[in-house]
Amino acid sequence: MRQPANLHRASLLDCNYEHPYPPLGFRPFRECDLGNGDEYGLYWPIGREGEEPIVAETQHDGHAMDPAFSCLDRFLQRADANGTGRWVGQPAHDEDPDSPAVRVERARQAAREQAPERAATELRAALLRLPEYGAASALLCNQYRRLQQTSAAIEAALQSLISPPCFGGADAKVLHWLARQDECPPSLADDPIWEARTRLRFRFGGTKTNDDYPILLGAIKDYIARGQGMRACTLMQCYAELMWFETVSFRERYGFHAPEFIAWEIETARQFGLDRATVSNA
Repeated sequence: MRQPANLHRASLLDCNYEHPYPPLGFRPFRECDLGNGDEYGLYWPIGREGEEPIVAETQHDGHAMDPAFSCLDRFLQRADANGTGRWVGQPAHDEDPDSPAVRVERARQAAREQAPERAATELRAALLRLPEYGAASALLCNQYRRLQQTSAAIEAALQSLISPPCFGGADAKVLHWLARQDECPPSLADDPIWEARTRLRFRFGGTKTNDDYPILLGAIKDYIARGQGMRACTLMQCYAELMWFETVSFRERYGFHAPEFIAWEIETARQFGLDRATVSNA
């Protein structure tokens, strides 16, 4: 994992990854936390472990992650300007133009202004920095649809569906559109999520059974067998978070034990050179 040069200015806290949230790759620090479970931390995106981490803020009650700052330097500049270690919030657009969250905000503004090309440019940049940013890929799918670029929209839709809920993934509206499509890019024709698009429902919680879970688990194993490590690790995080929202009895029925699953997730990441758990020893 590549560490930022000014890491000494962040009071890193332990993250044992006993539960699916916060996700693998996240390391909280003490500075500017709100004291109610919401905290800032370093986050190494999947497949970007060789780059400097972004700074994300956890939203404990909603089990969400806000990818607010593009790097620790930008966060510290904002924190220093605020003083007294107070919560810093999201940066202004000119403070951190490379922030994934800022790019998504600019994309939403462009979409409101009927400028899908500009919105798509911002979203592609956000996803280049944070590939598992499901909210960005779902919005990118919509912009490609407006531009009548169906193949690109399908690719963005699939990325959104495998992305973890903490970054806005697992979007049922995107799935409903995808299920109506008949053709996709040749490179994705045998993608397991594409093949299962008419059987998936993406409605979770409140039931004793849910046929989506065996499909998603099968897709994870398929990605691993094909050597698609990034897709496998992304969907594993998605699966773990979705299952964690279910009741204890539901998880037991489906044989989901968080420590075992996370250990599998760590081992899979290592298999593909994405050693995400080493963050805990940064």
